[in-house]
Amino acid sequence: MLRMLCYDLPTDALDEYVGIGENTAMLSFKRFAGAVVDRYEREPTAMHVQRCLSINAKRGFPGLFDCLDYSHLSWGKYQVAYQGHNQGRSGDRSIIIEAVAELDLWIWHLYIGLPGSNNDINVLDRAPLVEKLMGGVTPHCNYNVNGTTYTMAYLLVDGIYPKWPVL
Repeated sequence: MLRMLCYDLPTDALDEYVGIGENTAMLSFKRFAGAVVDRYEREPTAMHVQRCLSINAKRGFPGLFDCLDYSHLSWGKYQVAYQGHNQGRSGDRSIIIEAVAELDLWIWHLYIGLPGSNNDINVLDRAPLVEKLMGGVTPHCNYNVNGTTYTMAYLLVDGIYPKWPVL
């Protein structure tokens, strides 16, 4: 599964590498994702928040909690009965993965496998992490940028995301 994720391989490519079929590969991927979430996704403690803020401040990003982004895992030979469920504008079938993860693989947020055509914005609208952040449940910190003092940490995102205070 890691090879499939790291190299953006379709599920049928695993047949040649590990000798399992496409359906088994996708089932294994879903089980793997579930196991990762159960084991590694957890709320950050105050100590972990301070660690992230300190590391990112040393990198030149005061107040940065972490980075948020998504990726599509292509699924070229999707089951016929479900082909429309995960089809994007380009006609490709894929499962979307949105994550916030540290270099040591601590996963703060993981969102996998929404049906329908998905992009950063409509996944963002459904993400529990963003609901918490927009509800004011954010890591608190004090930092100053260009003479302005801020008290909420933020997530670094690319230009397609809305200009919300926490993003």
